[in-house]
Amino acid sequence: MMDEARFRALEARIAALESALESTRNDIQWATALIFVVPIGLMIVLRVWS
Repeated sequence: MMDEARFRALEARIAALESALESTRNDIQWATALIFVVPIGLMIVLRVWS
């Protein structure tokens, strides 16, 4: 009985970890996209304005 409860708790903890990892990966993808898009956008704006 104790093993069953421990297993359920472990399962819940793993599920929480997976969702946290998923959101972190999403944030990293957004940050990477911004790192590439912002400088290119700035270059285009500067080229057009000058």
